[in-house]
Amino acid sequence: MPKVKKKGQFTGKVAKRSRFGESHEAMTIEFEGEAAASFSQCKAGQFIQLACRNLDDKKDFTPLLRRPISLAGKRVYNDKTEIDIIFRIIGPGTKRLSKLVVGESIDVLGPLGNGFTVPKDTNRKAILIGGGIGLPPMFFLADMLEEAGIEKIGIGAARSAGMIEDAIVSNPEEDALIAGNRLAHFVRSNTNSIIATDDGSCGFHGNAIEALKLYIANNPEWKDADIYCCGPEIMLKFAAKHAEENGTNCYVCMEAYMSCGIGLCQSCAVASKTSYVPGSGPHYKLVCVHGPVFDAGDIIWE
Repeated sequence: MPKVKKKGQFTGKVAKRSRFGESHEAMTIEFEGEAAASFSQCKAGQFIQLACRNLDDKKDFTPLLRRPISLAGKRVYNDKTEIDIIFRIIGPGTKRLSKLVVGESIDVLGPLGNGFTVPKDTNRKAILIGGGIGLPPMFFLADMLEEAGIEKIGIGAARSAGMIEDAIVSNPEEDALIAGNRLAHFVRSNTNSIIATDDGSCGFHGNAIEALKLYIANNPEWKDADIYCCGPEIMLKFAAKHAEENGTNCYVCMEAYMSCGIGLCQSCAVASKTSYVPGSGPHYKLVCVHGPVFDAGDIIWE
């Protein structure tokens, strides 16, 4: 059998579009043939680089650079593969993406980076924490953990309910911290979830780490659960601190500005403890190539 390409430049087709929240869009991209085979192997934590202009138009240069967007889900059927993405409309690139219609072609570079690894020990518990646009990899990871038979719970954080309003569904659970609402993208993988908002407009009033600590205090059997996290760096930092203080595993999916996504521009470097020699400075790794997923204990957060 021919070897399947791990990544490449492919053409996909917009299969579905919907709203996710204020200034956020959800999109499903469908691939066939070689592209479908490549994306059938993608994992949560990986990302794609999307062209936000017409590459066939030699006069169309805006925006020049591709936009990195993480994967929010995957479905493989027959000879096709669908991937889900969720993005925030914040500039000319994402604004052009938001205007694509179902059936329109889109140029995709990917799947890129290294994703999460599902533990082999099915007795492990997993806590998935996503903040803002860091939620999509957690939705995808929940799907993977469900398939592996690993017990899990999700924590979704946002500044306000409006940021995630189209993903909120009612929750019949009686747990005081979970009751009220949860995120539909976690429901599909049978994952109970906590919504935390900074302004208290939905769910827990506070940030994701405060919700994490309260949940563990009320449910001590989750104290040793592995933590998986994606979102703002400050959130990742405190998730890593919590895990270190409690002797648990913590894996973070880092976000970074990048131009190429394949390690050429060197714009997404993060300081790492690997090969670190006191007094000689940190060793740097690239989010796009060595990550985006890292062991939280390997990152120098200060």
